Amino acid sequence: MINQTRHVTEAKPPPQSAPDAANYQTQLQEKISGLKTRFADFDLPVFEVFESPPLNYRLRCEFKVWQQAGQAYYAMYHPGEYKKPYLIEEFPIAATTITRLMEPLLTAVNASDSLRRRLFSIEFLSSLKGEVLITLLYHRPLDEAWEQQARNLAGALGAGR
Repeated sequence: MINQTRHVTEAKPPPQSAPDAANYQTQLQEKISGLKTRFADFDLPVFEVFESPPLNYRLRCEFKVWQQAGQAYYAMYHPGEYKKPYLIEEFPIAATTITRLMEPLLTAVNASDSLRRRLFSIEFLSSLKGEVLITLLYHRPLDEAWEQQARNLAGALGAGR
Protein backbone atom coordinates (compact mmCIF):
# COMPACT_ATOMS: atom_id res chain seq x y z
CA MET A 1 0.00 0.00 0.00
CA ILE A 2 1.06 3.54 -0.58
CA ASN A 3 0.32 6.14 2.04
CA GLN A 4 0.12 9.73 0.93
CA THR A 5 -1.10 11.18 4.22
CA ARG A 6 2.24 11.45 6.02
CA HIS A 7 4.10 13.71 3.65
CA VAL A 8 3.68 17.28 2.61
CA THR A 9 3.76 16.90 -1.15
CA GLU A 10 0.93 16.31 -3.59
CA ALA A 11 2.56 13.48 -5.54
CA LYS A 12 0.27 10.70 -6.68
CA PRO A 13 1.48 7.09 -6.80
CA PRO A 14 1.90 5.50 -10.21
CA PRO A 15 -1.04 3.41 -11.40
CA GLN A 16 1.10 0.25 -11.37
CA SER A 17 1.91 0.60 -7.67
CA ALA A 18 -0.79 -1.81 -6.49
CA PRO A 19 -0.74 -4.75 -8.90
CA ASP A 20 -3.90 -6.73 -9.44
CA ALA A 21 -2.96 -10.40 -9.56
CA ALA A 22 -6.35 -11.23 -11.09
CA ASN A 23 -5.39 -9.32 -14.26
CA TYR A 24 -1.97 -10.92 -14.69
CA GLN A 25 -2.88 -13.16 -17.65
CA THR A 26 -4.58 -10.28 -19.49
CA GLN A 27 -1.58 -8.01 -18.93
CA LEU A 28 0.83 -10.74 -20.02
CA GLN A 29 -1.12 -11.38 -23.23
CA GLU A 30 -1.14 -7.64 -23.99
CA LYS A 31 2.62 -7.50 -23.50
CA ILE A 32 3.19 -10.54 -25.74
CA SER A 33 0.94 -9.08 -28.42
CA GLY A 34 2.76 -5.74 -28.29
CA LEU A 35 6.17 -7.42 -28.60
CA LYS A 36 5.03 -9.51 -31.55
CA THR A 37 3.76 -6.37 -33.27
CA ARG A 38 7.03 -4.48 -32.69
CA PHE A 39 9.14 -7.35 -34.03
CA ALA A 40 6.82 -8.36 -36.88
CA ASP A 41 9.16 -6.92 -39.54
CA PHE A 42 12.04 -9.13 -38.45
CA ASP A 43 12.62 -12.77 -39.28
CA LEU A 44 12.90 -13.96 -35.70
CA PRO A 45 12.26 -17.42 -34.32
CA VAL A 46 9.17 -17.90 -32.20
CA PHE A 47 10.03 -16.67 -28.75
CA GLU A 48 9.27 -18.52 -25.57
CA VAL A 49 7.42 -16.78 -22.74
CA PHE A 50 8.43 -17.39 -19.14
CA GLU A 51 5.65 -16.38 -16.79
CA SER A 52 6.44 -14.78 -13.45
CA PRO A 53 4.25 -15.08 -10.40
CA PRO A 54 1.70 -12.23 -10.39
CA LEU A 55 3.10 -10.96 -7.05
CA ASN A 56 6.39 -11.22 -5.17
CA TYR A 57 8.50 -11.53 -8.31
CA ARG A 58 10.87 -8.58 -7.92
CA LEU A 59 14.26 -9.67 -6.55
CA ARG A 60 15.82 -6.20 -6.57
CA CYS A 61 14.30 -3.05 -5.05
CA GLU A 62 15.70 0.42 -4.44
CA PHE A 63 13.94 2.92 -2.20
CA LYS A 64 14.67 6.53 -1.45
CA VAL A 65 14.57 7.20 2.29
CA TRP A 66 12.33 10.18 3.00
CA GLN A 67 13.19 11.83 6.32
CA GLN A 68 10.49 13.86 8.05
CA ALA A 69 9.99 14.84 11.69
CA GLY A 70 12.68 12.46 12.95
CA GLN A 71 11.28 9.45 11.07
CA ALA A 72 12.53 7.64 8.00
CA TYR A 73 10.13 6.25 5.38
CA TYR A 74 10.54 4.19 2.24
CA ALA A 75 9.71 6.39 -0.72
CA MET A 76 9.73 6.52 -4.50
CA TYR A 77 9.42 9.28 -7.06
CA HIS A 78 7.81 9.74 -10.42
CA PRO A 79 10.57 10.15 -13.02
CA GLY A 80 11.78 13.74 -13.06
CA GLU A 81 9.86 14.74 -9.91
CA TYR A 82 12.49 14.32 -7.23
CA LYS A 83 10.91 16.71 -4.75
CA LYS A 84 7.54 14.91 -4.66
CA PRO A 85 7.95 11.51 -3.04
CA TYR A 86 5.19 9.08 -2.33
CA LEU A 87 5.64 6.85 0.69
CA ILE A 88 5.76 3.07 0.44
CA GLU A 89 4.33 1.00 3.29
CA GLU A 90 3.96 -2.27 1.36
CA PHE A 91 5.57 -3.39 -1.87
CA PRO A 92 3.73 -6.55 -2.99
CA ILE A 93 5.76 -6.98 -6.17
CA ALA A 94 8.92 -7.55 -4.10
CA ALA A 95 10.01 -11.08 -3.25
CA THR A 96 8.64 -12.26 0.08
CA THR A 97 12.21 -12.45 1.37
CA ILE A 98 12.38 -8.68 0.88
CA THR A 99 8.89 -7.80 2.10
CA ARG A 100 9.48 -9.71 5.35
CA LEU A 101 12.53 -7.54 6.08
CA MET A 102 11.18 -4.13 5.08
CA GLU A 103 9.19 -3.33 8.23
CA PRO A 104 11.67 -4.67 10.84
CA LEU A 105 14.53 -2.89 9.08
CA LEU A 106 12.73 0.45 9.01
CA THR A 107 11.63 0.05 12.63
CA ALA A 108 15.24 -0.54 13.68
CA VAL A 109 16.47 2.40 11.60
CA ASN A 110 13.91 4.68 13.22
CA ALA A 111 14.89 3.47 16.70
CA SER A 112 18.52 4.51 16.18
CA ASP A 113 19.64 8.05 15.43
CA SER A 114 22.98 6.63 14.30
CA LEU A 115 21.32 4.39 11.68
CA ARG A 116 18.73 6.97 10.59
CA ARG A 117 20.85 10.14 10.37
CA ARG A 118 21.59 11.10 6.75
CA LEU A 119 20.42 7.72 5.43
CA PHE A 120 19.20 8.45 1.91
CA SER A 121 18.62 5.09 0.22
CA ILE A 122 17.95 1.44 1.03
CA GLU A 123 18.51 -1.27 -1.58
CA PHE A 124 17.46 -4.90 -1.40
CA LEU A 125 18.83 -7.73 -3.55
CA SER A 126 17.36 -11.19 -3.05
CA SER A 127 18.37 -14.54 -4.49
CA LEU A 128 16.16 -17.44 -5.49
CA LYS A 129 17.70 -19.32 -2.54
CA GLY A 130 16.18 -16.82 -0.09
CA GLU A 131 19.33 -14.85 0.65
CA VAL A 132 19.02 -11.06 0.86
CA LEU A 133 21.64 -8.35 0.59
CA ILE A 134 20.56 -5.04 2.15
CA THR A 135 22.55 -1.91 1.37
CA LEU A 136 22.13 1.29 3.39
CA LEU A 137 23.48 4.38 1.62
CA TYR A 138 24.47 7.47 3.60
CA HIS A 139 25.48 11.05 2.92
CA ARG A 140 28.01 11.09 5.76
CA PRO A 141 31.09 9.27 7.01
CA LEU A 142 30.23 6.29 9.19
CA ASP A 143 31.74 5.99 12.66
CA GLU A 144 32.18 3.34 15.36
CA ALA A 145 28.76 4.10 16.87
CA TRP A 146 27.16 3.42 13.49
CA GLU A 147 29.19 0.22 13.09
CA GLN A 148 28.01 -1.09 16.46
CA GLN A 149 24.37 -0.24 15.66
CA ALA A 150 24.73 -1.90 12.23
CA ARG A 151 26.12 -5.07 13.86
CA ASN A 152 23.20 -5.09 16.31
CA LEU A 153 20.78 -4.64 13.41
CA ALA A 154 22.41 -7.46 11.45
CA GLY A 155 22.01 -9.74 14.46
CA ALA A 156 18.38 -8.75 14.95
CA LEU A 157 17.61 -9.44 11.29
CA GLY A 158 19.46 -12.76 11.33
CA ALA A 159 22.16 -11.60 8.91
CA GLY A 160 25.24 -13.71 8.50
CA ARG A 161 23.63 -16.96 9.62
